[in-house]
Amino acid sequence: MKKNILIKILGLFMIIVLTMSVLGCGTKEQNSNQQIAGTGENKEETFETVGTFTAQDIYGNEVTEAVFSDYDITLVNMMATWCGPCVNEMPDLAQLQKDMSDKKVNIVVVVLDTGAGEEIDENAVAKAQELAEISDAEMTFMIPDSGYMNGRAANVSAVPESFFVDSNGNIVSEPYVGAKNYDKWMKIVEYELGRLQAE
Repeated sequence: MKKNILIKILGLFMIIVLTMSVLGCGTKEQNSNQQIAGTGENKEETFETVGTFTAQDIYGNEVTEAVFSDYDITLVNMMATWCGPCVNEMPDLAQLQKDMSDKKVNIVVVVLDTGAGEEIDENAVAKAQELAEISDAEMTFMIPDSGYMNGRAANVSAVPESFFVDSNGNIVSEPYVGAKNYDKWMKIVEYELGRLQAE
């Protein structure tokens, strides 16, 4: 009898873990307007651009909206270092960045738990640096600016959440919520790039 109860509890735990790894993590200040995972539907506010901003990367280098200008399309990935699915997809995103750079595709990671503007969480920055190193990532890991990229980075109800911008910083896709593997991201990037080029 005890063995059956233990098996049921372990089964329920595994279902929860698998669900979290597919859907992503809730933010620490989750609100009632949840996004529908994987559909790109956003029930809150619509943003057209990330605007102009001056921020820094996790190594203290300045980052502005010019980070998008040399690429046809940029995948902006919003993540947190405490989120398992966010961390787990970093090696795939790092490889995708390398494989797609010749197609004018960029990836920028916005590390939300590092703080914003002048209020920086050094522990989260150190974790992000370690993650970048372990993932062999060449992409930009950015600390949000005080305006949270024209408010777009403040409008995240679950991480990871990603969206695409063009070379001028215009948001050209609906959000993609939840972690994805390399193959899934490749299909999404090719779809969004093709859609942008067809316009």
